[in-house]
Amino acid sequence: MCACTSTSHIAHVCMQPFFYFLPSFCPCHSCMCLFVLYFLFSFFIFLFFPLCFTSVFFCVCCLLLTHRDRIAAAYQTLYESSVAFGTRKSLQAEQGKAGLEPKIGGLETEKRDLERQVQELKLKCENIEKRYSEQRAYEEKKRSEEVAYLKRMGEQLKRQLDMVTGSSKK
Repeated sequence: MCACTSTSHIAHVCMQPFFYFLPSFCPCHSCMCLFVLYFLFSFFIFLFFPLCFTSVFFCVCCLLLTHRDRIAAAYQTLYESSVAFGTRKSLQAEQGKAGLEPKIGGLETEKRDLERQVQELKLKCENIEKRYSEQRAYEEKKRSEEVAYLKRMGEQLKRQLDMVTGSSKK
């Protein structure tokens, strides 16, 4: 086993920049593999890591733009479906109105007939009340005439009685 493959050497190698590490450091060629790995790691860190952040940033922006576009599409779909729903309900209302026109006409004529009947019944009621009041007035007059007649008759009979009884007193 090579001395440079120890963990302390790997930690030491990872800590120093790759240009300080030379493959001739170790007589065995196993360090060459370690150099390649270190070089690739350093290459990844110095070159691809900023690109990863950039691509992540762009990916996040792309995701946000995608979500914005999807939300806009959802709102557009919602708007279109609500317009279609409103149009459909408006057409249904128009069709329902057209279907109810004959019924509305029939109900209006029935309403006019009922209003006419109400007027006729009011006139009948007024006529009945008028006749009742006239009949009551006639009966009251007849009763008062009868009372007056009976009073006159009572007085006349009283005078006759007084005449008959008064002549016997003499």
